[in-house]
Amino acid sequence: MLRFTTELTRIGKLFKQYNIPMLTFKGPLLSLQLYGDINQRECKDLDIFVPEKDIDKAQHLLEQDGYQINYPDTKLSPKQWRIYKARAKDISFYHPEKKVCIELHWHWFRTKHFFTVSNADVWATAIDAKLANTTVKTLSPEYNFLYLCAHGNAHSWRRLCWLHDIATLIEQDNDWQWSALLEKAEALKVKRVFVEAILLSHEIFKTQLPSEIQREISRDKTVRILAKLSKHIIKHDSARPVRVLRKALSNPSWRYKLAFLCPKSFELL
Repeated sequence: MLRFTTELTRIGKLFKQYNIPMLTFKGPLLSLQLYGDINQRECKDLDIFVPEKDIDKAQHLLEQDGYQINYPDTKLSPKQWRIYKARAKDISFYHPEKKVCIELHWHWFRTKHFFTVSNADVWATAIDAKLANTTVKTLSPEYNFLYLCAHGNAHSWRRLCWLHDIATLIEQDNDWQWSALLEKAEALKVKRVFVEAILLSHEIFKTQLPSEIQREISRDKTVRILAKLSKHIIKHDSARPVRVLRKALSNPSWRYKLAFLCPKSFELL
């Protein structure tokens, strides 16, 4: 993890030198925030987020630095790149010498009907965090919490460590304003998956189940169905049909369901 941390801070300084704003999330910083140690959480790549207007500049800078595009894994024409960047959420890079993968994000998810956060608000509420004697920008605690729930949902909670992160977030801070978080989750169209994540954490890791969350579970019966499907996936690594059913139930919006069922539209999560 030290290798990833060193590279992340170096890339941050490089982007700053060329006036590219950058947020970092997940990875070694999350390990430090949750567990007080960069080595306590597995990291396979580095996730960085830049303003959409700076994608081309950031891509060029990483390529000049020795990184090669890993995904999309086909050569795209200039027109195809424009379409891809308008509809996708990230580009994956790999450095063959450093053995480091970077995911360069400009959207949070491929669908516009899930985690509908304003990027202007993300930047306005971003906080400074210390990482290896360097200051980096990252998501506010509230956005970080909601994003981690949305991310786990997007991958059907196939890795139990993602849920353990949620449990740690709940336990390390007794001052979460649950009503405010529910309101924000609803505004971002992730309320159902946020509530499910809290319920799963309670059922698997015995974390608290706040009264506000209990009321929401009583109101939205689908949450318990989702949680049951998620536990089945975690335990049995279920086949795609189970994951598809779970994903379709995770958001009541018909726009979300349509986007999920139409991968050719680049709207698939």
